[in-house]
Amino acid sequence: YIIQHVFHQRNVKIMRGNLQWYKVIQDKELVQTKGQSEAAKRKELQMKIEQLKCEISHLDSQISGTEEQLATQEQSVGQTWAQMEDSQSRELFLQAFRRHCTLNRNLLSDDVQKISSHCQVLEQMEQSVETEVLFDDAPSSSRADDNFNSQTVAVAQVLRDLKELSEDRVNFYQSLQESELKTQPSATKNMTHEQRMAVFQYWLSTAEKVLSNYPPSHILSALQHLAAREQRELQERVTTLDVTKDAAALQFRYESNHLLD
Repeated sequence: YIIQHVFHQRNVKIMRGNLQWYKVIQDKELVQTKGQSEAAKRKELQMKIEQLKCEISHLDSQISGTEEQLATQEQSVGQTWAQMEDSQSRELFLQAFRRHCTLNRNLLSDDVQKISSHCQVLEQMEQSVETEVLFDDAPSSSRADDNFNSQTVAVAQVLRDLKELSEDRVNFYQSLQESELKTQPSATKNMTHEQRMAVFQYWLSTAEKVLSNYPPSHILSALQHLAAREQRELQERVTTLDVTKDAAALQFRYESNHLLD
């Protein structure tokens, strides 16, 4: 536009110079603007950095507080877990102790029942001790007296039981002797050792039952009665024994306390 409308060369040069100066001014302004913008940016960045530092410091304080809370909670959880384990252990110990006490109580109850039954047996035996036992052929002062006071005349069952027990024992030893001599029947001769032990154990249990059912005084009286009866029978056999006659029946001679053929 200037070249087309301004025809003077000097004016053109001035215009061109002014245009270039404007460009220099614009460049300076642009540089200043850039410098100011960089300073502003730098200042803004510093402010943001300070703000971030404050936020980081605040976050660090929050993190440290949270860590302390977590440590406290972990410690509390550990204590709670230890208390729970201790409670479980105590519960197990209490259950075991309860079972042990129950077992001991049952054992004591069984012992009490046994002791109670034994006391009843002893009381019955004590009462039976006061009872007079009369045997068939045994003299008794109470037989002549019609007043028995508080004593009761009892049937001599103890005598029969002891007599059967003694006869079984004699028969057992007799079978053993015959087995040794091989003079007994084949059924008894073939009795094994186990069978003999079974017979002996049966007799022993029967003897224990008899001894536990009667008072010692009754058993002693019955044994004395049986011994006296056996002694009388032996004496009767001895008095009726005629050695000379029996030896003659067997075709032997008996002279001067000697048996001659």
